[in-house]
Amino acid sequence: KDAVVVKLLEEVMRIKEYADKRVVQSPQDSKDAVNDIKGMGDLKKAIEEKRQEYVGPLNAHVKAVNDDFKLLTGPLAEADKVTRGKVTAYNNEMQRRQREAEEINRAKDELARKEAALNQGVFTVDTTPVNVPHVPKLTRAETATAGMVDNWKWEVVDFDAVPKEYKVVDDAMLNSIAKTHHDRKQVPGVRFYNEPTLRVSSR
Repeated sequence: KDAVVVKLLEEVMRIKEYADKRVVQSPQDSKDAVNDIKGMGDLKKAIEEKRQEYVGPLNAHVKAVNDDFKLLTGPLAEADKVTRGKVTAYNNEMQRRQREAEEINRAKDELARKEAALNQGVFTVDTTPVNVPHVPKLTRAETATAGMVDNWKWEVVDFDAVPKEYKVVDDAMLNSIAKTHHDRKQVPGVRFYNEPTLRVSSR
């Protein structure tokens, strides 16, 4: 094992054991603890530097490999998206034509019935049905089969009507307001409060 890593581990375990037993009950105790917190921060940096010695070159290599393969997968993903979009547009258009033809035939029959009701069963409306295009549910190609599947989504059409449990609070925005405006900017239903944390700075 790396001797430096072993030494760091021993130091970390020693610090952890001491922290568990530590008592802070006087100004000097507090000063000693602050000094130790500063030392822990320095140790964290040393640990991170050592970690980077190991993972830095590996990460750089992985990034280079990923970047190279994105040259392959990027255009392929775009080609897939474009092709799917064109097939979907074609399917949607064929379904639209099918619905339109069916509606025309239904309207013809309805008009003929109404005319016949007014003219003792006689009607002059041309009830010859228009051709309804057949739209198969599946496209069977030589190497694959494709079909449209449901893909339900949502959009807000009336925010005021949305139940409270579905209105998600914008955590990032409220955090930004808290840090920037503290409690000077009011937001209905929200309380901004200060919860100080200990910050240790080098001298």
